[in-house]
This record gives sequence, C-alpha cells and structure tokens, in this order.
Amino acid sequence: MRKILIFLLAALLLTTPIAGSEAVEHTEGGYEIDIPASWSMQDLVDYYVQTYHLSEENFAISLYCPDTGERAAFNETAMFFAASTYKLPLNMYYYEREAEGVYDSSMRIGGTTLASAHFQSIVYSNNELSHAMLYNIGSFYQYKLAMLENYGRMDLAELEIDYWADNYYCTKFMCNTLQYLYEHSETFEELIGYMKQAMPGQYLQAYAGDVEVAHKYGIFFDPKISHNDVGILYTEQPVLAAIYTYGFSDGGIDGEELIGRIGKALIEYQSAQLEQERLAAQAAPIKAQAAADMAARQAAETAAAEAQAEAAAAAPTAGTAPAAADPASADNLPVEAAVEDGEAAERSIPANAAAELPPETEGESIPKRALPQALRPWLIVLPIVLAVLALALGKLLLGKKR
Repeated sequence: MRKILIFLLAALLLTTPIAGSEAVEHTEGGYEIDIPASWSMQDLVDYYVQTYHLSEENFAISLYCPDTGERAAFNETAMFFAASTYKLPLNMYYYEREAEGVYDSSMRIGGTTLASAHFQSIVYSNNELSHAMLYNIGSFYQYKLAMLENYGRMDLAELEIDYWADNYYCTKFMCNTLQYLYEHSETFEELIGYMKQAMPGQYLQAYAGDVEVAHKYGIFFDPKISHNDVGILYTEQPVLAAIYTYGFSDGGIDGEELIGRIGKALIEYQSAQLEQERLAAQAAPIKAQAAADMAARQAAETAAAEAQAEAAAAAPTAGTAPAAADPASADNLPVEAAVEDGEAAERSIPANAAAELPPETEGESIPKRALPQALRPWLIVLPIVLAVLALALGKLLLGKKR
C-alpha cells in the first residue's frame, strides 16, 4: 500500500506544471490573443513589451502597414547582431543588378551559379555562398555602404558605429529594406517566393495559419542566443515586421516563440481593423440618413419658430386701439339708447367713439358689458307695455271705489 501511495505521489508531481513555466507548442492556431478594438499597432507593441518584460537590451521591433501608413516601434535604432537576416538586402542587391544587366543568373559565384546561390542563401540560409556574394561586392565597408544607400535609407547620424564594424543591423534598417522589397515586388518575385519557403511553420510563420508570410529568419549564439526574423505578413492589408531578440527567455518562452506570437497578434490586429472598417462603411449610410433627418427636423422647427415670431409681431399689442371701421359696416348701425314720453329717440354712435374716450387709469379697469343686440328692441316696447298696464290698473282701482 505504501509503495502505491509513493507511486501516485510521484506521478502527481511529474504532471503538475512548475510555477512560472508555460508549455508552448509550435502548432497552427496554438496561440490566441484578444485584441481590443480600440488598440493601435503601437498599443500592441507596448502590450508585448510590458507583458514579457522586454527591454532595450533584449528586444527591438519595427512595424509598418503600407496600405494605411501606420507604424509602430520599440528600440528600433539599437544595433543587434543580425544573424542571417543580413542575407535579405544582400540578395536584393544581386537581383537588382541582374535586372540592370550588370550580373547574370548563370554567373559563377562560390562554386555555383548565382541562381543557385540565391536559393541556397534564402531557403537554406547557406553561409558560405552568402559570404561569397558579400565579398564579391568588394570590401566589408563597400558592402555595408551599398546596403545602406540602396535599402537602409537611414541618416548616418542614426547609425551607431557598430554598423560598420560587424554584422550589426537595427530593425528600422530592416523595416526600410522590407518596404523597398514590397514597393518593388515585381523585381523580387523569385526572392519573395523563396522567402515563403524558408523555415516553414517557424518564427513569423508559427501561427500564421492560411496567411502567407515571406520572411528571412536568423539565429546565432554569442554568447546568448539571438532569434531574429524580418518579413511580410500578407494579410488583407499586409504588415512589414522586423524583430530582433537577444538572450530573451520568459517563463519558458524564447525569442522564436515570442516572434511567432507577435506575428499571430499582427494578423489578428489587421483582421480586427478591417472588420471595423467594414462595419463603419455599413453604418455610414445609416448615419448620413439620421443626420439628414435631424437637419430636416431642425430646419422645420426653425421655420415654425420664425413664422410664430412674425405672427406675434403682426398682431395688435395690449392697450392698442383697434383700427377704424367702415361707417357702413354692421358694427356701426344706430342704437336705440332711450325712450322718453313714450317715444323712442335714436342716436348714432360713431365706431371710433371709443378712441375719443379718456384712457382708463390703473385701478379703474372695471369691464363694461355691452347689451346684446337681440334685447335692444325691448328698450322701446317694455316702457309702453308698463304704461298700458299702469293705466289699466288705475281704471280698475277707480271703478272699485265707485
């Protein structure tokens, strides 16, 4: 029983992951990252710098999207040992000389043809043939000067002295080289094809899935390990990436794995950006119609307010006398005002008589009600009726006395 317990305890310890370690498989889709929609490419770089404790001693990166012009970088002018990534501008130099007729692909170099040297240098990273191509240009200084003038496109003030002394490059130099490669891709079709074949499923290709990646990797031990890669990720909007590492290790993750994860994140980032653009394009007509509707409502409200203001300005204000009426109008007919001695007396009141009256003062504004038109005849008839009744009553009383 004791042996069984010891065996189970040992098995448990062996299957329990060590704290701080992270098992990583270089398999397609084996690494996932959620990219917030609000992030920029620089936010993505900052995330990796902070998450993996990267520094100017062990990491440098330069990114560029030709379609949008977006750039991002960290430590991009610092010189790192380039390892085999130097073979990219070197081969570009020969391809352009071939296009100009200076060299021929059948020329002998390093014991083989230039055409074969291209393939061996890029796909299999052959060092001997690459060195032969390098010194065929001239001295090491002449080679470095040719690379700078044709592809690096950096000011001399930006270059550290190490650039001239050994195989040192910076990611900004390499990103500029990738930009030249991308902009003149018709000259470098064969080279780009070889770059897509190189080191399949590793470095920037590690988690690329169906996205094509043309890259030139590099690895070197001196004394710490350098993992480098420079390449083009052919997403719907391609991304140029130059990444250098030196002695990097974090929780079981080395430079090669870090480069693969950054490549995956760049693919996801570009996909998210394009999705946002599509959604914005779909929403644009709706937003435009909503804006037009709001503008129409505001215009209608403004017009209504202006019309109301004009109507208020045209109406008579309080205390203003009404306009003079036509003497022949119905409002200016004679009014039976009184009956005296059984006979009606008529008189005419001009319509503008009210205007001649003294204005009412404050505290004397008791309203005067006008007699309805239908009762005005009774002012004549009622006194006569009362008089007749009075005579009849008088005769009746005199008759009783007799």
